[in-house]
Amino acid sequence: AEVGELRRWMSQKDNSGMLKLALSRCFPPFLVDDIVRGDMLSPLERKRHSRRQDITVLFTDIRDFTVISQTMAPDELLAMLSDWFRETTKIVQAHGGMVDKFVGDAMMALFGVPDSHDDAPLNACRAALQIQEACLLRNLRREALGNGTQDQRMRLAHRSCNRAEGQGFVNIA
Repeated sequence: AEVGELRRWMSQKDNSGMLKLALSRCFPPFLVDDIVRGDMLSPLERKRHSRRQDITVLFTDIRDFTVISQTMAPDELLAMLSDWFRETTKIVQAHGGMVDKFVGDAMMALFGVPDSHDDAPLNACRAALQIQEACLLRNLRREALGNGTQDQRMRLAHRSCNRAEGQGFVNIA
């Protein structure tokens, strides 16, 4: 009965609004709007519109993750990573970035996409600093609640580049 009620409720709701809500969990706002409007380019159109541009890439990972993962139950580890990635994704998006991928405990985020921005390196650094602050707050919260003794520490780095030439690498933490 509950499934039928849910289907009836969903059929009465604005589907584009629900689609936007679902997509916003995975994509930055500028892409969500393009997807909903149907403004995405086909592979052939993308090839014709491709260009070189300056971007900034932010890399994060959890320091000593292998050691940490060996001391946690799989469900606890998955919950910790999910919470952490949810938090860091919000931070990246708040600073105009877009998460490109997660690999294990690492995240790769892009700034200055789809359009190049002069402040992309600055926004990536601001996001990195806020991620460091979030990590510190998580450690303080865990300590206050008595949930484990091992601090979570982050490694952060960013690189600003044009696809042809790199312009430096900065190790932040």
